[in-house]
Amino acid sequence: MKKHKRSYPVYIEDTNDNKNSDVKILFLLQLNGRNDRQVRRMLKSVYRPNHYYIVHVDKRQKYMYEKMKLLEKLLPNFIVSDKRWSTIWGGTSLLTMYLELVGSQLTKDWDFVINMSESDFLVIPLEELEIQLSSNKGISFISSHGSNSGKFIRKQGFHYKFMECEERMWRIEERDTFPDNLYIDGGSDWIVIHRDFILYALSNESLPKDLRNIFQTVLLPLESFFHTLGYNSRFCNKIKSRNLRLTYWKRKQGCRCAKLKKTVDWCGCSPLVFRDTDTNFIQYSMVKQKATYFARKFDDFVDVRAMHFAEKQALKNRHNINDIILQDHQSYNSSWVNLYSANCDGENELVNTWANVLMESANECKFINVTDIHAFKKDSLSEPNLVITITAKCSNKITKLELLVTYLQQKTLNNNFIIDNFLLLNAQFGLNLDLKEEIFRDTTNLLPKTGTAYILITWEDQLKNVSYTDRKSSPPIYLEWYDGKETLIASQNVSSYDSIFYNQYSLLELDTLPNTSPGSWKLVIKDSINGKTAGTISFPVFDLSENNNNHYLIEKFYKPLDICYGEDCKNFSWSTIFPNPKSDINIGYDKKLNWIV
Repeated sequence: MKKHKRSYPVYIEDTNDNKNSDVKILFLLQLNGRNDRQVRRMLKSVYRPNHYYIVHVDKRQKYMYEKMKLLEKLLPNFIVSDKRWSTIWGGTSLLTMYLELVGSQLTKDWDFVINMSESDFLVIPLEELEIQLSSNKGISFISSHGSNSGKFIRKQGFHYKFMECEERMWRIEERDTFPDNLYIDGGSDWIVIHRDFILYALSNESLPKDLRNIFQTVLLPLESFFHTLGYNSRFCNKIKSRNLRLTYWKRKQGCRCAKLKKTVDWCGCSPLVFRDTDTNFIQYSMVKQKATYFARKFDDFVDVRAMHFAEKQALKNRHNINDIILQDHQSYNSSWVNLYSANCDGENELVNTWANVLMESANECKFINVTDIHAFKKDSLSEPNLVITITAKCSNKITKLELLVTYLQQKTLNNNFIIDNFLLLNAQFGLNLDLKEEIFRDTTNLLPKTGTAYILITWEDQLKNVSYTDRKSSPPIYLEWYDGKETLIASQNVSSYDSIFYNQYSLLELDTLPNTSPGSWKLVIKDSINGKTAGTISFPVFDLSENNNNHYLIEKFYKPLDICYGEDCKNFSWSTIFPNPKSDINIGYDKKLNWIV
C-alpha cells in the first residue's frame, strides 16, 4: 500500500485580510462528572451566537444533565441531547454517540465539528481558531500515533474483539481477520472534522458502512475510526495530522491500570491536569508553534490557577477583558464541586443523620433534610471544606440554610521517621481516591460499613539528588487496620510505589470483611522490616443502626465553621449562592459585552 505523506497545520497570523471569518463551528460537548461550574466557565470562552452547541451528558450523570438543561433555556443555539449513553472509557458507545449527535445537527449550516470535554479549555483566542479553520475549508484535523501500524494495533488491542455490555468493555475473542488492503491508523479521540468528511462517514458507501460495523467491536473506536476512514478514502489528502490540541501527558503517572479494571479488559492511559507549575507548556509562544488552540486537562478543584492562565490567554485580544475577568472578585480563586444532590441522587439517611447532628450544634432550627453537599476550596492551596445546603424550620418558617464544615483528620505521625531513606511527611484518610491526580474526590468522608477506605501517604526521598535507575518514590511498608472495638481485622504489606507526587496508597474494602464493628477505626503504619510504628490515623465508620455511636463520631471528626440563612448567604464567600462571575450564567448572551452572563 502506498504510504501517505502526512501534513501538519501551522498557525495562521491574524491579519486584516482574514479578520472577518465566516466559518461556523458545531461544538460537541461530551460531559461527565459533577463540576458544572467549570463547564460554564469553559463555555463562556467558546460561546458565540453564530456557532452551534450540542451537549451530551453521560447517562449516569443526572446532576450535570439537570444543570445543562437549565442553560438550554438561556441560550437558543445550545441544545442538550435527551438521548444519552454511558460513555465509558474505551467504549463503543462513544463513537455511536458522536455519529448520532453530529448527524442530528446536519440541518444546521456549520462547517466543522469540534468535540470538547469538561476538562478542555481554549489557550488561543477563538477568533484565531476561526481564522485557522476558515483558511482550511474542507480539511479535518486529527492527531495520529505515527507510522508503525503494527505497534498501534497491539497497543490499542485492535487484534481483539470487544463487546460493550453493562457499562463495561469485555474482551471476547481474537480478531482473526482484517479487511484487505486497509491501513489502520489512530491517535486522539479529540478531533476537528469538516462537514464533508462527516457526511461521508455517515453515508451508505461501502467503506464507511463496513467500518462502522467493524468498529462496533473495537476498543477506543473514536480514537481510530476517522483516522482509518480518512487515510483509506478520497479524504486522505484532506487531513492535517494534528488535532489543534495539546494534551498534558505524563505516562508514568497517567498509565494506572488499576483504575480501569472495573470498566475494561485492557490497560490504558489518561492525561494529567495542568497545575500552576505546568503553565509554561501552554504559553502563547509555545502553543502557536504547533498550532494548538485547545489544551486539556484542566480541573479547577486541583488547581484553578492553571485555568486562570488559559482563560486570560484565550481572551487576551478582548478590549473589555477587565469587564469579564474580575480578578479582584472574592470568588475568583475559589472552587465549588457538587458531591451530593437529593434531587438527583435520592434521599440519603446517613447524609441526613450527619447533617442533623452538625446543624443542631450550630443553631436551634428544626432539621428537615439535606438538599445538596458541595466541596469548597477557598483557593488552590487550601484544604477542601464542605458546604451543606439544608432545609430547616427556623422560627416556624421553612428556611434554606448553609453550613460550612471541616473534616478533622485524626493522626499522629512520628517526627523525622525514615524508612529506606524516605522521610514520612504526611498521611491522610479519604474516599474515592483519584489514582492519577492522587487527591480524594469525595471529601465528605462518610464511610459506611460497606464502603472502601483509602489511605494516602506522602514521602520525601532523601536521595532524590542521587541517580538511580530503578528507585521508586516510596518505601515498602506494613499496615494494620483496627475496627471500632480495636480488633485487628486486616494487615497489608504495601510495596514501593512510583508517583511523581511522592505518594503511596492502600485501600480496604470493608464489605469483604466479616464481623467488623463500626466506630472510630485506626490504621497503623509500620516499617515492614523492623516493625517500628511510623504513625497512626483514626477515621469514622458509620452504621445507621447505632445512633449514639454516630453522634459521637460526627462530633469527633467534623466541626461546623460558619452558618448562613436564606438570601443572606449571598454575602458569605463560601456559600454556593455567593456570586461567582467566572462561571455564573444567569441571563444569557449580552450583546454589549459579547459574553454570556
